[in-house]
Amino acid sequence: MEGVRLLQTIRFPDGRWLHAGDIRELTSVTGRVRAAAGAAGAAGEVQFMLAMDDGRLLHTIRFPNGTWQIRVGDADAASGLSGSVLAVAAASACCSGTGG
Repeated sequence: MEGVRLLQTIRFPDGRWLHAGDIRELTSVTGRVRAAAGAAGAAGEVQFMLAMDDGRLLHTIRFPNGTWQIRVGDADAASGLSGSVLAVAAASACCSGTGG
């Protein structure tokens, strides 16, 4: 799909930005993304859910060292969802060690 990009960047604590890059070049994401959501995972990683135009729900991870999970996961099949996914949302749990 020419002209279709899925961009990501990072804003560092000092206010600088990482040059935006297309995650399609770093992962196996194919097709048009309808909606994307990201949330903090393990220390320093970000997990992404991607609702695709064809109804699939995909999952991938950006690791703390800047690399990406190459093989994108089929999240709808793994979670037992059926039907088309139209939107996604994400949240991170606070892990202070005090239960909340």
